[in-house]
Amino acid sequence: MSDAIPSFIAAMVSAGVIPAEAIAPKLASGELLRFRAEGDKPGRKNGWAILHLDGIPTGAFGHYRLGVRSGWRSGAVRSLSYAEQQDIARRIAEAEAKRRADMEAAAGAAKSDWQASSRDAGAHAYLIRKGLGCFGVRELGADLLVPMVDQEYRLWNVQRIAPMASNGSPRAGGLLACFGRMAFTALMADPPLARS
Repeated sequence: MSDAIPSFIAAMVSAGVIPAEAIAPKLASGELLRFRAEGDKPGRKNGWAILHLDGIPTGAFGHYRLGVRSGWRSGAVRSLSYAEQQDIARRIAEAEAKRRADMEAAAGAAKSDWQASSRDAGAHAYLIRKGLGCFGVRELGADLLVPMVDQEYRLWNVQRIAPMASNGSPRAGGLLACFGRMAFTALMADPPLARS
Protein backbone atom coordinates (compact mmCIF):
# COMPACT_ATOMS: atom_id res chain seq x y z
CA MET A 1 0.00 0.00 0.00
CA SER A 2 2.92 2.37 0.65
CA ASP A 3 3.79 2.17 -3.05
CA ALA A 4 0.23 2.97 -4.13
CA ILE A 5 0.43 6.77 -3.85
CA PRO A 6 3.68 7.16 -5.86
CA SER A 7 2.37 4.67 -8.46
CA PHE A 8 -0.92 6.57 -8.71
CA ILE A 9 0.87 9.91 -9.14
CA ALA A 10 3.17 8.35 -11.76
CA ALA A 11 0.09 7.21 -13.71
CA MET A 12 -1.30 10.74 -13.50
CA VAL A 13 1.94 12.25 -14.79
CA SER A 14 2.16 9.74 -17.65
CA ALA A 15 -1.38 10.77 -18.67
CA GLY A 16 -0.37 14.45 -18.69
CA VAL A 17 -1.99 15.42 -15.37
CA ILE A 18 0.98 16.91 -13.52
CA PRO A 19 0.16 18.43 -10.13
CA ALA A 20 1.66 21.89 -9.56
CA GLU A 21 1.43 21.34 -5.82
CA ALA A 22 2.15 18.50 -3.39
CA ILE A 23 -0.93 16.26 -3.36
CA ALA A 24 0.49 12.99 -1.99
CA PRO A 25 -0.39 13.73 1.67
CA LYS A 26 -3.97 14.67 0.72
CA LEU A 27 -4.62 11.58 -1.43
CA ALA A 28 -4.78 9.23 1.56
CA SER A 29 -8.07 10.83 2.71
CA GLY A 30 -10.15 8.99 0.12
CA GLU A 31 -11.97 12.24 -0.67
CA LEU A 32 -12.17 13.95 -4.04
CA LEU A 33 -9.21 16.30 -4.36
CA ARG A 34 -9.14 19.33 -6.67
CA PHE A 35 -5.71 20.79 -7.45
CA ARG A 36 -3.83 23.15 -9.70
CA ALA A 37 -1.96 21.26 -12.42
CA GLU A 38 0.91 22.38 -14.64
CA GLY A 39 -0.44 24.60 -17.40
CA ASP A 40 -3.39 25.85 -15.33
CA LYS A 41 -3.75 29.58 -14.85
CA PRO A 42 -3.21 30.88 -11.31
CA GLY A 43 -6.25 30.22 -9.16
CA ARG A 44 -7.55 27.43 -11.40
CA LYS A 45 -7.89 23.89 -10.11
CA ASN A 46 -8.56 21.84 -13.23
CA GLY A 47 -6.89 18.69 -11.89
CA TRP A 48 -8.80 16.20 -9.78
CA ALA A 49 -8.08 12.86 -8.15
CA ILE A 50 -9.58 10.37 -5.76
CA LEU A 51 -7.71 7.40 -4.30
CA HIS A 52 -8.94 4.60 -2.07
CA LEU A 53 -6.14 2.79 -0.27
CA ASP A 54 -8.16 0.10 1.49
CA GLY A 55 -8.19 -3.42 0.10
CA ILE A 56 -6.91 -3.19 -3.45
CA PRO A 57 -5.85 0.44 -3.97
CA THR A 58 -7.96 2.02 -6.72
CA GLY A 59 -8.56 5.53 -7.88
CA ALA A 60 -9.41 7.89 -10.67
CA PHE A 61 -7.95 11.17 -11.87
CA GLY A 62 -8.42 13.73 -14.56
CA HIS A 63 -8.05 17.25 -15.84
CA TYR A 64 -11.10 19.25 -16.90
CA ARG A 65 -9.38 21.56 -19.39
CA LEU A 66 -7.40 18.77 -21.05
CA GLY A 67 -10.35 16.37 -21.12
CA VAL A 68 -8.35 13.67 -19.34
CA ARG A 69 -10.25 11.09 -17.28
CA SER A 70 -8.68 7.82 -16.23
CA GLY A 71 -9.10 5.03 -13.72
CA TRP A 72 -6.23 3.34 -11.90
CA ARG A 73 -5.78 0.11 -9.98
CA SER A 74 -2.79 -1.19 -8.08
CA GLY A 75 -1.38 -4.66 -8.46
CA ALA A 76 -2.47 -7.70 -10.38
CA VAL A 77 -6.06 -8.17 -11.40
CA ARG A 78 -7.87 -10.82 -9.37
CA SER A 79 -11.47 -11.71 -8.67
CA LEU A 80 -12.99 -10.23 -5.55
CA SER A 81 -14.57 -12.45 -2.94
CA TYR A 82 -18.27 -12.04 -2.19
CA ALA A 83 -17.40 -10.33 1.12
CA GLU A 84 -15.08 -7.88 -0.69
CA GLN A 85 -17.80 -7.11 -3.24
CA GLN A 86 -20.33 -6.48 -0.45
CA ASP A 87 -17.86 -4.26 1.40
CA ILE A 88 -17.19 -2.22 -1.74
CA ALA A 89 -20.92 -1.87 -2.45
CA ARG A 90 -21.48 -0.70 1.15
CA ARG A 91 -18.68 1.89 0.92
CA ILE A 92 -20.01 3.17 -2.42
CA ALA A 93 -23.49 3.57 -0.91
CA GLU A 94 -22.04 5.40 2.11
CA ALA A 95 -20.00 7.74 -0.10
CA GLU A 96 -23.06 8.48 -2.27
CA ALA A 97 -25.16 9.19 0.82
CA LYS A 98 -22.50 11.57 2.14
CA ARG A 99 -22.25 13.33 -1.24
CA ARG A 100 -26.02 13.68 -1.37
CA ALA A 101 -26.12 15.05 2.21
CA ASP A 102 -23.40 17.58 1.33
CA MET A 103 -25.38 18.66 -1.74
CA GLU A 104 -28.58 19.02 0.30
CA ALA A 105 -26.74 21.06 2.94
CA ALA A 106 -25.30 23.37 0.27
CA ALA A 107 -28.76 23.66 -1.29
CA GLY A 108 -30.30 24.60 2.06
CA ALA A 109 -27.66 27.29 2.65
CA ALA A 110 -28.11 28.56 -0.91
CA LYS A 111 -31.87 28.77 -0.43
CA SER A 112 -31.41 30.78 2.78
CA ASP A 113 -29.00 33.16 1.04
CA TRP A 114 -31.31 33.47 -1.97
CA GLN A 115 -34.34 34.27 0.20
CA ALA A 116 -32.34 36.87 2.18
CA SER A 117 -31.00 38.54 -0.98
CA SER A 118 -32.26 41.59 -2.82
CA ARG A 119 -33.68 41.47 -6.34
CA ASP A 120 -32.16 44.88 -7.08
CA ALA A 121 -28.64 43.93 -8.22
CA GLY A 122 -28.41 46.24 -11.24
CA ALA A 123 -25.92 48.60 -9.60
CA HIS A 124 -23.47 45.83 -8.63
CA ALA A 125 -19.92 46.80 -9.63
CA TYR A 126 -19.25 43.43 -11.29
CA LEU A 127 -22.29 43.74 -13.59
CA ILE A 128 -21.41 47.33 -14.49
CA ARG A 129 -17.75 46.47 -15.18
CA LYS A 130 -18.74 43.52 -17.39
CA GLY A 131 -21.56 45.41 -19.11
CA LEU A 132 -24.18 42.88 -18.02
CA GLY A 133 -27.79 43.28 -17.03
CA CYS A 134 -29.07 41.73 -13.81
CA PHE A 135 -30.94 38.84 -15.41
CA GLY A 136 -31.89 36.31 -12.74
CA VAL A 137 -29.23 37.36 -10.24
CA ARG A 138 -29.53 38.95 -6.82
CA GLU A 139 -27.37 40.81 -4.34
CA LEU A 140 -26.60 39.80 -0.75
CA GLY A 141 -24.45 42.31 1.08
CA ALA A 142 -21.67 43.22 -1.35
CA ASP A 143 -21.84 39.89 -3.20
CA LEU A 144 -23.70 39.12 -6.38
CA LEU A 145 -25.51 35.77 -6.22
CA VAL A 146 -25.87 33.68 -9.37
CA PRO A 147 -28.25 30.76 -8.78
CA MET A 148 -26.96 27.32 -9.79
CA VAL A 149 -30.00 25.32 -10.82
CA ASP A 150 -30.74 22.02 -12.50
CA GLN A 151 -32.97 21.50 -15.54
CA GLU A 152 -36.09 21.71 -13.37
CA TYR A 153 -34.95 25.08 -11.89
CA ARG A 154 -34.23 23.54 -8.48
CA LEU A 155 -31.72 25.71 -6.64
CA TRP A 156 -28.69 23.63 -5.58
CA ASN A 157 -26.07 26.31 -4.94
CA VAL A 158 -25.17 29.94 -5.54
CA GLN A 159 -22.07 31.40 -7.08
CA ARG A 160 -20.92 34.43 -5.07
CA ILE A 161 -19.19 37.20 -6.98
CA ALA A 162 -17.54 40.04 -5.09
CA PRO A 163 -17.73 43.55 -6.63
CA MET A 164 -14.14 43.51 -7.91
CA ALA A 165 -13.82 39.74 -8.50
CA SER A 166 -13.43 38.04 -11.85
CA ASN A 167 -15.62 35.13 -10.73
CA GLY A 168 -16.99 33.44 -7.64
CA SER A 169 -17.00 30.04 -6.05
CA PRO A 170 -20.01 28.01 -5.00
CA ARG A 171 -20.06 26.39 -1.57
CA ALA A 172 -18.95 22.80 -1.35
CA GLY A 173 -21.77 20.76 -2.75
CA GLY A 174 -22.92 19.46 -6.05
CA LEU A 175 -22.82 21.31 -9.32
CA LEU A 176 -23.08 18.26 -11.54
CA ALA A 177 -25.64 19.04 -14.26
CA CYS A 178 -26.24 22.50 -12.80
CA PHE A 179 -25.89 25.81 -14.57
CA GLY A 180 -26.14 29.50 -13.83
CA ARG A 181 -29.28 31.22 -15.10
CA MET A 182 -27.57 34.52 -15.86
CA ALA A 183 -26.75 33.70 -19.49
CA PHE A 184 -30.11 32.52 -20.73
CA THR A 185 -32.56 34.53 -18.66
CA ALA A 186 -31.78 37.51 -20.87
CA LEU A 187 -33.76 35.66 -23.55
CA MET A 188 -36.77 34.75 -21.45
CA ALA A 189 -38.88 35.88 -18.52
CA ASP A 190 -37.37 35.27 -15.10
CA PRO A 191 -38.83 31.85 -14.17
CA PRO A 192 -39.31 31.14 -10.46
CA LEU A 193 -36.94 28.78 -8.73
CA ALA A 194 -38.70 25.50 -8.06
CA ARG A 195 -36.74 24.41 -4.97
CA SER A 196 -39.07 24.16 -2.01
